[in-house]
Amino acid sequence: FYFGKHAREVTLEEAALLAALPKAPNNYSPIKSPERALRRRNVVINSMLAAGKISIADAAAAKQKPIRLHIQDNPNSLAPYFVEEIRQYLEKKYGNDQVHEAGLKVYTTLNMDVQKAANSAVIDGLAAYDRRHGWRVRLQNVKDVDASLDSYSMPEWGQTIEPGTYLHAVVMSVSPSTASLRFGRYRANIVRRRHRLYKSHIFRCRFNSACPLGRGLWSAGRVVGD
Repeated sequence: FYFGKHAREVTLEEAALLAALPKAPNNYSPIKSPERALRRRNVVINSMLAAGKISIADAAAAKQKPIRLHIQDNPNSLAPYFVEEIRQYLEKKYGNDQVHEAGLKVYTTLNMDVQKAANSAVIDGLAAYDRRHGWRVRLQNVKDVDASLDSYSMPEWGQTIEPGTYLHAVVMSVSPSTASLRFGRYRANIVRRRHRLYKSHIFRCRFNSACPLGRGLWSAGRVVGD
């Protein structure tokens, strides 16, 4: 889930991060608390060194590595309710073993292009509604999750960013007229219109790949709080 690879391909520092999670998955989540997860990962690396499982050089090198996540898209995320309905139908008709172990090929009426258009229309409509009525939900502050502006990460940043995708971005800096945003390895600037901008808050935006880097974000809701 976190690295988008097979278990045999996981590196030392990645394995240590995974080993750190069972004790307190929420507290040491690399998504919610990346700095806390990094510290816990290094504790695991030290334990591996003390147990003689790795060398001093390997431990030192692994602890210098930052946490890099590669969250993969859920293949069922396009139409999850439709897929779940099909799964329940198949299991009821053929049984769990036949459905999950027999390698069945299942053909459905789902039109992927139409479903994408429908999903986009719903999100666009909700964003337009929010702009008309004012943003009513307090978005997260990086300071609330034990992270820094540079280390904060969100699962959606590891996914493929397509034109029209709505994203959350971190407000890195603000001026009277503009705000600098970061989402994953990308940065962008937005121009203030009517609402105020606040550093370190998560901003909900829409990515447009047709625009040059630095102007690829369009506001889908305003920042609230201070």
